[in-house]
Amino acid sequence: MKKALLAALAAAGAASVQVSASAQTAPTVAHHPSARNGLNEQLDQLSARIDRRLARGQLSQRDADKTHREINDLQAEASDDRLQNGGKLKEADRFGLQERIIQLKEEIDRRTTGASAPPH
Repeated sequence: MKKALLAALAAAGAASVQVSASAQTAPTVAHHPSARNGLNEQLDQLSARIDRRLARGQLSQRDADKTHREINDLQAEASDDRLQNGGKLKEADRFGLQERIIQLKEEIDRRTTGASAPPH
């Protein structure tokens, strides 16, 4: 009985070592901190960022309007993609939209005037 219990404990210990070793090498799904949020939430946060920078005078009205139009285009595209796929985004569509959101964030940062602008 003791041998069986010790063998079970040893096997459980070995399994936990394997799990923790594989967990350390597993790739992360989100390559950007905001990727954990849904697309709509990211776009809402991006819109709010534009409005804050516009209010601070760090972004021109022209750039803010252009970026808001781009956000609206992304929202419409996501909505169309969902309609075509039974209410869900295909992984490839989600990835493409996510990449475009990241590019848009970077573009906003480049357009922002003034050294005090936060990166995100």
